Amino acid sequence: MPFPLIAIALSLVEPYISSTRGPDPDDTTIPVVTNLCDILGVIVLSGVALVVLN
Repeated sequence: MPFPLIAIALSLVEPYISSTRGPDPDDTTIPVVTNLCDILGVIVLSGVALVVLN
């Protein structure tokens, strides 16, 4: 699945975008990447549950 690649790409790109636009990358990267990984984790967990329960 491409979900880990999405999370890795965002964690590499987001600090660069944040630093060029002004905010401190430490303050923005951690919440953004954490939320993305949580959302992707729910999607994967839901997909696994659908496969197992069907």
